[in-house]
Amino acid sequence: MKLADKWNALVEKSTGKSVFLRHEWFEAAWQWRQHSSELCILTVHQDDVLIGICPLVKTRVLKNKLSLRALEFLTIPDTQFCDIIAAPDEKPLVLEAFSRWLKQTRRSWDTLNLSYLPNTSPTSESLPAILQKAGLQASTSQVEQNPYIELQSNWDEFYKGCSRRLKKGNNLIRNKIQRAGDVRLEQAQTPEEVRNALKVLATLSSQSWKQTTNTTFDNAGPKAFIERLTSLAIQQNWASLWILYLDDKPLAAEYQLIYDGDVFALRSDFDEKAGDLSPGSYLNWQLLERLFGQQFEQQMDQPLKRYYMGPGKNAYKKRWTKISVPIHRVTGYNTSLRGRIIYSIDQYIRPWKQQCSQWLTPNTEKKDSTK
Repeated sequence: MKLADKWNALVEKSTGKSVFLRHEWFEAAWQWRQHSSELCILTVHQDDVLIGICPLVKTRVLKNKLSLRALEFLTIPDTQFCDIIAAPDEKPLVLEAFSRWLKQTRRSWDTLNLSYLPNTSPTSESLPAILQKAGLQASTSQVEQNPYIELQSNWDEFYKGCSRRLKKGNNLIRNKIQRAGDVRLEQAQTPEEVRNALKVLATLSSQSWKQTTNTTFDNAGPKAFIERLTSLAIQQNWASLWILYLDDKPLAAEYQLIYDGDVFALRSDFDEKAGDLSPGSYLNWQLLERLFGQQFEQQMDQPLKRYYMGPGKNAYKKRWTKISVPIHRVTGYNTSLRGRIIYSIDQYIRPWKQQCSQWLTPNTEKKDSTK
């Protein structure tokens, strides 16, 4: 059996199985990360049976003017969740093996950064203690949230519970965009539809404000990633793209993956020239309404479960939902000189500076109030 098959079989056994743990996702993500990192996939076996996978990369990061050798998950900006892959009853063995490997290879890394861990992951809770027992400093912190919307209820009931402010804003956007011309929304799901829709999204992406972030699809890494992901997603019936048209001209698009009944919004872009029409907001509203009651390919008698909006503190997400999955990060420090320096900065110097700033702020405000 190929590693990809064994990998995905292990994902099916793991807690919180996700499309972001599948071999296909990491294969696509590597098309992006290979330009800046060294692949470091660790596999853990027991009696020649694969029981754990640590999807890592080695990379160089600049922090506090120090060049550090960092171990990280193989992630990209589009990643929503990540973890060390193992069945629940074998997870402790895999984490212990990972800890031993880190200690054995301590000459080759300075810092460990395992992000995108869902708060329910045993890795988030158990790994720091295991690393500390091995003589390595480590801690867990919440760094982000991934908001989501439950799709198994009725749309009318859900929308009724949304704020009056949101509904009023949506109505204003709808009136404005419908006055501008003929509006239609299309969902691409067949292989040909998805490939054509991807070309539209790539064009919108290349004209987006995101150009300054170097993550648009006209850049080599992101382009290679989305093309490989789309090819693999089509094979698995995961791909779903939505396009909003105004008089046959595409104004906005969203790329999604649908896996095990969950919908993950990966990318969305809109025509900057039509920004006054708020096409992105209108698209988000309309596709969300259509997702309620939809069924997914793998089990046609089952409705979609959740719509994940992706990590981030965008204001529009808060308008739609108050529930989210907390995202954690495990940070570790080696006993190397650079590792110890960064640990001291992160654990002592930076908190001290923040505390000093808090002490000074009230004094400043008091002084200003007497002027």
